[in-house]
Amino acid sequence: MKTSAAYKVGELKRRNSTQHTAGPTVTELSEHQRAPKLKIYQHSKSKDRATLQKGRNNILWLISKRLKEVAVEEADTRADQITSTDDYLKMFRAAKQLRSNK
Repeated sequence: MKTSAAYKVGELKRRNSTQHTAGPTVTELSEHQRAPKLKIYQHSKSKDRATLQKGRNNILWLISKRLKEVAVEEADTRADQITSTDDYLKMFRAAKQLRSNK
């Protein structure tokens, strides 16, 4: 059963990339969090480390939030495409959408 499902739907590809291209917002935030990261590693005994870490964690939280929003938008788009088709084609459209992994 597992092989027939993999044959019909396909297998999801693993993402090895750590670079997220979910738009300019994520890229900008990712670039912005690098400066505090380097300062934290360079000045490990500094009093400002807690402040830097708090600011960096806030930026990382914003990145995570934006990536979740993008994933939800993508899922909503796929669901809309599937539900907009005729009833007898929905199963095939769903399988195609899952297989394409776009």
